[in-house]
Amino acid sequence: MTQAIAGRSKAVVIAVAVSTAVLFATATPRQSLGGTDQQNPFSVESVGPGMLSVDAHGTDLEMVLRAIGKLSGFTVSLEPMQRAPVDVEIESGSTEDVLHRVLRGRNYALLYGGGGERLTRVVVLSPPAPPKPVHQSFGSTRVLQRR
Repeated sequence: MTQAIAGRSKAVVIAVAVSTAVLFATATPRQSLGGTDQQNPFSVESVGPGMLSVDAHGTDLEMVLRAIGKLSGFTVSLEPMQRAPVDVEIESGSTEDVLHRVLRGRNYALLYGGGGERLTRVVVLSPPAPPKPVHQSFGSTRVLQRR
């Protein structure tokens, strides 16, 4: 009977070891990129399959986009005049969601290849448009006279 219990314990230990090995083999490794842009540190981190975390404050747009592209597998094209500072903090989001937030207010294109399934290139087309002036009309003021 002692041998039967020892045999079962050994089988359980082996099963746990195999399942742990499979879990670590299939888990997405966390990758992180970052740097410093004129004294503004930033980080871009892969936090799961297709999910990113970004923390950038006053960082050059091109540096942030290239770091996201390196982790996600796309290239970046932008004109030198598009290199403006970015302030964004994203805990976790899909690549497309992160790009939409980083590029908010700018004109850009996301180009897909491989049958339209894989993002291959991000093109920043123009700088953010200046805010449009708000015109408020309160109607005309007219004095009505009684006849």
